[in-house]
Amino acid sequence: MVPPEGGDLASRDVLTAHHPNYLAWYPAESDISIRPGWFWHASRGSQVKTPAKLLDLYCTSVGRNSVLLLNVPPNRDGRISDPGTAAPASFGQTVRATCGSNLLVPPGGSPLTDEQLTSAWSPAGDAHSGETVLESPQPVTFDRVVLQEDITRGQRAESFAVDIWDGTTWKTVVQAGTIGYKRIEYLSAPATASKVRLRVLGARANPHVAKLGLYKAS
Repeated sequence: MVPPEGGDLASRDVLTAHHPNYLAWYPAESDISIRPGWFWHASRGSQVKTPAKLLDLYCTSVGRNSVLLLNVPPNRDGRISDPGTAAPASFGQTVRATCGSNLLVPPGGSPLTDEQLTSAWSPAGDAHSGETVLESPQPVTFDRVVLQEDITRGQRAESFAVDIWDGTTWKTVVQAGTIGYKRIEYLSAPATASKVRLRVLGARANPHVAKLGLYKAS
């Protein structure tokens, strides 16, 4: 067995050596408290994480193929005190405002934009790499890119890139590694385009990419 704290948990060599006959996808879990420490303290009521900080934690946990467990501890009366209730509500509103509406909706629909995680695009011929282009009727301005895989078929993509057409050539705005359930990438500056290209650069098997989303923080 590979120890859970090992530096290499899922390279091709490790998977081949320890799991030659069967692979299963298991989610990671990121446990985060909304305030310093795991338990309630009256002196820490003003130290509840802001919605902006919680959004950043969301993007670096859920947006990195993990599950976010947000701890909101009750006070000594068994109730959630006011700062602890207001922050999660604002956090939810911030997530919905930032990632609630995909700006990329091409005419005729696409498995990458239909919001169905078991409806996916795959490179033809069972290939481990490939590309597809989506075009919006109007240019959209975005600063977040969200991708998801159909994890009912496992996590397969190992690297990908997202490019935009600037009228003359393709310009890469995101290039990263695995996708899994969800991958959220920030752009260093907002980009505007009507034509977007997804390239799967490598995968462990024919990948099934379920979503490509473009979003703009409000």
